[in-house]
Amino acid sequence: MNFPEIDPQRIGLIGNSQGGWIGPLAATETDDIAFMLMWSGPTVSVGLEIFYISLADGTSLPLDSVYARLSGFTGLKGHTPMPLLSELDIPSLWLFGGMDRSIPTRLDTANMRQSG
Repeated sequence: MNFPEIDPQRIGLIGNSQGGWIGPLAATETDDIAFMLMWSGPTVSVGLEIFYISLADGTSLPLDSVYARLSGFTGLKGHTPMPLLSELDIPSLWLFGGMDRSIPTRLDTANMRQSG
């Protein structure tokens, strides 16, 4: 479908949470994405993010303790967006909360710095 009122150079993806996995996937499927904005979107694997949630979400365990336990993760990793993010050459803004108990912000931001 063609929409002449839409400038294809200004189409962007905005998402949160699982958008961190889906946005990069969608952006690699077309040349029509000009930018991405994600907030609280994980850049770690699905399995590691689920493990993090099991330790942090709804608990009073200090985040330093949660992060210390992440090295013990031996489960299935599942999808990870990092290889896709490495392929992208579009401006992206990722927003994270330092005390987020649903995604491992420290690992997510480290991944973004490495992909950079």
